[in-house]
Amino acid sequence: WHPYFKKVREWVTPEQEIGPQLQTLGIRPNDVRWVIMTHLHTDHAGGLHHFPKSEIMVMRRAFELGSGFAGQVRGFLPQHWPSWFAPKLIDLAPDPLGPFPGSFQVTRTTDVIIVPTSGHTDAHVSVIVKDSDATYFFAGDASYTQRFMLDQQIDGVGLNAQAARQTLQRIRQFVQATPTVYLPTHDPESSNRFAGKSVVAC
Repeated sequence: WHPYFKKVREWVTPEQEIGPQLQTLGIRPNDVRWVIMTHLHTDHAGGLHHFPKSEIMVMRRAFELGSGFAGQVRGFLPQHWPSWFAPKLIDLAPDPLGPFPGSFQVTRTTDVIIVPTSGHTDAHVSVIVKDSDATYFFAGDASYTQRFMLDQQIDGVGLNAQAARQTLQRIRQFVQATPTVYLPTHDPESSNRFAGKSVVAC
């Protein structure tokens, strides 16, 4: 047991969902061009219905594993995906980025890049965003907190411990080589690090 898990929110009210939260920031969900899914567990895919106008990107393998009755058996909830859900299925190219063996360039300017971070699920990915003054690593559930990543501690639900361990090693290598704001989805400190552009201190 870890004190972090006492902070996990088990229930999200409608006004706490991503659509209304974006609205409070002055962003209309219909104005969001891309939605990149790190994986398809329901705590990540449950807000898809807010983005009917967006291009939603999903790893081909992740979509195959999450779809249909077999997907339900694996712990996904495809029966709750929107009826219109037809994501753009992507495959990583054999173009290394630092310690990551493949990547997918979302933008022509290569400032938004998807990298493989399997372990929590097969075909789990993370998103690297290069801004003019910072590099942001949107880690999904590659680790639940920054501390767990730095300690190389596998946490939560892990489909493949060996892959998760390798992913944590690659992430740490990346943040050691590149000043990076590390943003796992469930880390309660991620929002503060994002706002303060606080890079990982290795």
